[in-house]
Formats: sequence, C-alpha cells, structure tokens
Amino acid sequence: MFSQGGAGGVFKNINTAFGNRDDMSSLFGIAKVIPGVGCKINDAWSVGASLAVTYASVKQQFFPDTSVGAAPFAGYKLDDASALKVGFKLGVQYRVNPSLTLAAAYTEKTELPLTDGELNANYSGMGLGVVKYRNASVTGLALPREVALGVAFKPVDAWLLSFKVNWINWADAVKSVTLRATDPENPLAPAAYQIVSAGDWKNQWVFASGLAYNWNELTTIYAGHNYGKNPIPSQNSSPLLAGILEHHITLGAARQITTQWRLTGGVEYMLPVKENYTSPLFGNAEVRNEALFLHLMLSRRW
Repeated sequence: MFSQGGAGGVFKNINTAFGNRDDMSSLFGIAKVIPGVGCKINDAWSVGASLAVTYASVKQQFFPDTSVGAAPFAGYKLDDASALKVGFKLGVQYRVNPSLTLAAAYTEKTELPLTDGELNANYSGMGLGVVKYRNASVTGLALPREVALGVAFKPVDAWLLSFKVNWINWADAVKSVTLRATDPENPLAPAAYQIVSAGDWKNQWVFASGLAYNWNELTTIYAGHNYGKNPIPSQNSSPLLAGILEHHITLGAARQITTQWRLTGGVEYMLPVKENYTSPLFGNAEVRNEALFLHLMLSRRW
C-alpha cells in the first residue's frame, strides 16, 4: 500500500485577466493497494502478476472569487471528486547467467473518472451569487498503458548496473479533460457548468539507468538517472498540471542495521525546465518546474 503521487500546484493572490487578484490551485493525488504473486519457474525463468486497486481524488479552485457576467466568466471551487478502479500488471524475468538478467513488464491502462464531487460556481456577475452544484465530475484522466524492457548486469560481485526503456501510452490516456457539474441548488442558475480542456498528450519514451555498489557487507550505495521528454504539447500547458519535468537524478544508500532491519534513504532531484505558451486567461505565459524529494524507508525481514 503506497501513495503513487499526483500533480498540481497552489497559487495564491495572483493577478487575473479581469483586473483583480484571486487564488488558483489543483491537488490531484493517487494511492494504490497492490496484491501480487510471483513464481520462479526454474533457475532461469520467473513470472509475476499483480492487481492495482487505485484510489484517486482531486480538489481544485480556479479564481473562485471572480465573476464577470458580460464575458462571461464564473470562477469555481471543486471538492472531493474521486475514483476507485482496478488495473493489472504482468512481468517476466530471464536470468541468462549469474551476471546478466533480462526482464519485461506490461501495465494495462486504468481509467480514472472522478465523480461524486461538489462544485461552487461564482455567478455574482449574473446576480446569482455563489451556486452549489451537487453532482460534479472530472473525466478524461487515466493512468497510461506501459511496456518496459530492462537489463541488469553484474560485472563483479560488488557492482550492479541496470538499464530500462519504458514506453508510456499517454496519447490514449489524456486526450481531453472535462469538468462538468449538474444539479444546482439555485433553479435560476445554468443547469450545467462545464469546462473542456485540451490534453492531446504525446506518447513518451523513458530511459533509465542505475547502479548499486556494495561498499561493504552492511552498506550499499545507489545512483540513477531517468529521462523522458515532456509529453504535454506547449499550447496545452497549464500551471495546474505542470508535468513537464524531464531529467531525474537520484542518490541513495542502504544500511543493514541487523539481520532483520534495514534503513534506506535517498534524494531525488528533478532538474528545472520551462515551457512557453499562450493562453486566453494568462496571455503569453511561461510555466517552470523543479522538484527535490527526500526518501527514507525502514524495513524488516521475517
């Protein structure tokens, strides 16, 4: 059971295209529970399969205190739209010899229709104030289909080198995203509130390499690099979904405390990247992203 991650950002008190200042944020999170099974067929071949029970949720606000009746524009706040879906992964591993191992994995696409949310739309420009919609959803998001091939090589006992190439089918996972809300509490409000955002993400090739070095019997040092070209077309860029990071660098170490307990830590740095685009609401804009993560794991073996 683990948090897979998510996307989004929080921007407070920023200038809007309507001459005022307001807030904008999007918090999209994913968690998984994965039961799996693996089988060593013989000394060379192993196979495995797993289910992925995925829970996703989103909270979002887009200029919730802004309303322009003549434009028209109605800012909104979306709460607690969520999805619970099941996907699967298959894998196979072939041990060529004690120094060389080959592997492949397939992950099926998992649709994530986020439903059962509430949306507050600001219709003050129309004289209606803030109207609550009791049925809000976000559709068009999915975890993509993936195919991965990898190789691990031990030139000597102390060193392990690994390489992986991963094809990610984003083009089928994020085509367009629709925010739709119905069942307003105020009968004078529009029957539906809807925004359609272009996605058109591109398929992505990800190349990863890593190494592990046994410093001694108790300590192992790790390093890695991961590259995948930004899959989002520049014209569809958004500060609320800035998934444009391309280069990831990792460093870490593990220490065997006792025969049962092991402490592992690491740092993950995503190099800064930027994308220029033009938006009706932001004009000529630039989105920039950079990230630093710290990881710590304490594990016990029975």
